[in-house]
Amino acid sequence: MGCEGLVGEVVATFLNTVPKSLEVLREARLRNDAATLERVAHSLRGSCGLLGVRGMAEWAGNIERLAWPSGGEVDAEIAELLSEWPRVRATLEKLVLQDPTADGVH
Repeated sequence: MGCEGLVGEVVATFLNTVPKSLEVLREARLRNDAATLERVAHSLRGSCGLLGVRGMAEWAGNIERLAWPSGGEVDAEIAELLSEWPRVRATLEKLVLQDPTADGVH
């Protein structure tokens, strides 16, 4: 396995929890629920920051900041976050599933 131990567990947890967080953000925006937008964006910003996923961390931080009042600007930030997720997910999945012997690393 490419990422072993604690790092692998952190990445796997991130990969498993982000889709739900993104769904909660979408639903909160539809309901104009600024408190949930702020809370979930804050959590997502921290998780992304921990893993160095800077683009998503920045957009989540913008959503957190723009949640009160939730207006059109937050919609653009959510769209950016959602569009970045597939690329981030694919990159992290490769990292977690990578065979460390494939590149001669033992």
